[in-house]
Amino acid sequence: SWESQGCLALIEEAFEGLHGVHRRKSVITRLLYMKRPLLVPICDSPLAGLMRLRKDDPAALAEFVGHFREQGRRNLAPLEAIQRDLEGRGLRRSLPRILQALLWCKAASSGPYWYYTQLVD
Repeated sequence: SWESQGCLALIEEAFEGLHGVHRRKSVITRLLYMKRPLLVPICDSPLAGLMRLRKDDPAALAEFVGHFREQGRRNLAPLEAIQRDLEGRGLRRSLPRILQALLWCKAASSGPYWYYTQLVD
């Protein structure tokens, strides 16, 4: 399981390895997103603001990933319904990517799929 395998500690370790002067949360999470898109969301300014991520350190980023995962699991049924609806429109998206897009729409208060934000907590 997530806890027994120490996933958050491993994610924090990966963030520590990538953290540097010109590599902050958005760059680090983009790099890890390219490698593990189902695990690490891209933490850009709108998403960080919405999730109230203030710090730019590896521990805070790992906590952010854990919280993102928690929110995805809490909203699994609506996310799956959105995924089915999108597939019906010819769009294949992973559940983490859908949650991330919803959060971006919520942060921007607009977007083509704004109405989906009404379905999740």
